[in-house]
Amino acid sequence: MKQHITPEQLDELSKKGKKGLRKWCQAHPLQTGSMIIDDEIYYLLSIGQMVEFLGDDWWQYLFDECDGLPLYTNELCDCLWGDVKEILEK
Repeated sequence: MKQHITPEQLDELSKKGKKGLRKWCQAHPLQTGSMIIDDEIYYLLSIGQMVEFLGDDWWQYLFDECDGLPLYTNELCDCLWGDVKEILEK
């Protein structure tokens, strides 16, 4: 059961996206796994943290992006990450 993004998924972010993620993480202390990229600490977000990032309308992102609520945890984690990543890259 996948509950966090992977280091490979985190590495998909551009420098701009990573900067946005670090800023959000600094404002929301996290208790999760982390990794270091270019001497900076980045967090491997959990499903709950991605829901918090997306806000009260998190479920709408799933229905819009993933054609309904994913049935499997891996799909849920990956769909949420896709939405978080899209926001961070804007």
